[in-house]
Amino acid sequence: MRAGAFGVVAVLAMAGVGAAQAQSATPFECEGDGVTYRVGYEDGNPDWVFVDAEFFGARAGEQLEFALRAEPAGSGYRFARDFAEFRGKGDEAFLEIEGERIDCVPVRAALGTGMGAGQVGRAGQSLGGNLRAGPGTQYDRLDGLPEGTPLAIEAYAGVLFDGYEWFEVSVGGQRGFQWGGILCSEGEQLPGLFAQCATLATDAGPGGPDAWMAFAVDSRGGVGHGAASTEVQASLFAEQYCGNPDCTVVDTTQAQCHALAHFIEGEAYYYGIAAGERLDSVEYEALGRCDSASIGGTCELAYSFCK
Repeated sequence: MRAGAFGVVAVLAMAGVGAAQAQSATPFECEGDGVTYRVGYEDGNPDWVFVDAEFFGARAGEQLEFALRAEPAGSGYRFARDFAEFRGKGDEAFLEIEGERIDCVPVRAALGTGMGAGQVGRAGQSLGGNLRAGPGTQYDRLDGLPEGTPLAIEAYAGVLFDGYEWFEVSVGGQRGFQWGGILCSEGEQLPGLFAQCATLATDAGPGGPDAWMAFAVDSRGGVGHGAASTEVQASLFAEQYCGNPDCTVVDTTQAQCHALAHFIEGEAYYYGIAAGERLDSVEYEALGRCDSASIGGTCELAYSFCK
């Protein structure tokens, strides 16, 4: 089992991030009166967007840059602060600044992809995870695909995330998008996805499809758990289900059961992890480890699973 069965992660305040950090991704442009606002994520971080304004005409040369933090939304996504809000669902979004609403459009070509959009037409498999309505975790979930699901890899979506491309795929009569980090291709390995399927088939490891399990956490209480035939695949699933670019694998195991308890206090995130043969025992141990790490904080069970 990997070290890190209990710990604390500090949350870093990110207000006031400069323009150099904000240029890594620009998924939307919003055209106003004499100004174009570009809205993008920093390195794919779904908790913050950064707005960079380019002025024209009499206001040419002015500069305006600010960050908006993710806020609860009934449907879709919402980022806000006292004078501005960016909100939408899928490709439909708007930016509101001091009461003025400006419609926004996606700009996929600006996302820093390595391959760019383009047709593929290759058979492959999903290694598990979500099929989404668009090329990113901000899009609606269409379906959950079990590990080994056959699919057709139709095209590059033109979006690079955490070292892998997003692909348009078709499976079971529906089309959607899946991240290349949880895809394999039949025949020659496609650039931008995890592996060649034949390579994975020879690396199943002992113990069947759920031989390994992994937990990943971020600094804000996000938790992801993965189960797969190899330690690498389980870790990838855990990171994807955790959902944020700063999610880190903190524990892997081949035990029968796995549990994580956590506690959030101010800017600190505490957690405890346990693995063993009985669910009740590992849950109890995870809570105890979390209580020890948080020095008496009231921890709660975040997730537990037995093969």
